[in-house]
Amino acid sequence: MSEVCVPLYIGSQAFQRHDIIHNHSPEWVKMLLPNAVAMIDSTYVYVQKSWNFNNQKKSYCQHKADNLVKMMPIMLLDGKWFDIYGPYFSDGYNKDELIWNTLSDDKVEDYEKKDLFAHSQQLHAIFSKNYMFIGDRGFARCKGKWSLFTPDSICKGETQLSTVKANQTRCITRVRNAIERGFGRLKQWNVIGSVVNTDFIPVIGSIMRILCAVDNAYFSNLVLDNNDTLEHAQYTIRNIQLENEVVHMEANTTGWKKANTSDISSIITSYDENDVKQCNGEYSVRIAHAYLGHIQQEWSTYIHPDFPSTVKIKNIISRYKTTDNPKQHTVWIRFGHNKLDDIASYCTCKSGLRTAGGTCSHVTAALIALIHWKNNKKIPSFYTTASALFFNVLDCTTYKKSKMKQASEEYYGASSDTES
Repeated sequence: MSEVCVPLYIGSQAFQRHDIIHNHSPEWVKMLLPNAVAMIDSTYVYVQKSWNFNNQKKSYCQHKADNLVKMMPIMLLDGKWFDIYGPYFSDGYNKDELIWNTLSDDKVEDYEKKDLFAHSQQLHAIFSKNYMFIGDRGFARCKGKWSLFTPDSICKGETQLSTVKANQTRCITRVRNAIERGFGRLKQWNVIGSVVNTDFIPVIGSIMRILCAVDNAYFSNLVLDNNDTLEHAQYTIRNIQLENEVVHMEANTTGWKKANTSDISSIITSYDENDVKQCNGEYSVRIAHAYLGHIQQEWSTYIHPDFPSTVKIKNIISRYKTTDNPKQHTVWIRFGHNKLDDIASYCTCKSGLRTAGGTCSHVTAALIALIHWKNNKKIPSFYTTASALFFNVLDCTTYKKSKMKQASEEYYGASSDTES
């Protein structure tokens, strides 16, 4: 199967340069990210511990705190797998950046194994120098033949991405989402979805290539190419250079007064959750529902007489903080006249200055909450099952806090006795 079937669906025999550009590159993706031809990322296959101590150390990943081997696939812009390389060890010498540098380097003398050079030769034969690949932040420092589109990170001393960086990052993540969904589809195969016996490590690479070939042959494309996606991309391009006005006006103004549901009902335009999904994407809506089920009862709404079409919502707690005093975000939403087509928003989160490609998940959560509050409806809990699955899991947090408090009181009590 590896020699007969697989080459028909993945690899340089299945995809030629002209074919990739004209048949596997959706127009809306080329509009958002010119010169991009494919996406790269690594995925993990968990394996049992090896009895060879050297291999055990090399296959231990500190990031995942487990033994695994890494695979490096390349996905075309329409969601088809071009090829998959590996397996690689998962220690510090086999980070995503170094693996890609190995694949993008064409110097023969730098390769100890012929397989590494063969993989590199295949890529250089298909992809020309002016092409660009799309990766995550792990590839930001890669140096090789090809340039990469990678999401921006916050610079030292900053708290937010600039509007331009936030918009560009949104374009990248919107396209790159396909490879993450592709990994999810591959992991549904039990052979790699669980811990793999070490006896199968010699054939993991072949198994992964077979699964990618089957995925290309029998499953639908992960990336749609239709009028709706093209119109959304055009709308994103029109807004990509816009400055965020809300941060300079509403967010920079004091005098906001606390409001109840009746006060904000007249401000909220008529829209439904499908409009929110169309504006921000399905994944953003799923994250938003998780926020709504998180700590919605602590949210507070505000209005301002100088901004009659804007609603301010405070105390949206970040999901990344687990401390007793977690970070809280505030959002401002300025409604227009045509559902969500002409809204403007600002959030204090990292991506809150975004003006293109939809809003951040905090604003999305606020939009969903507002339409339910306007209609006096209870916000449905989409993740009750996820919560219920942990109903019998014990938590020692309260015990630990009481002990820490007791120890602190004893310490300060002893200190005061000593001073007196």
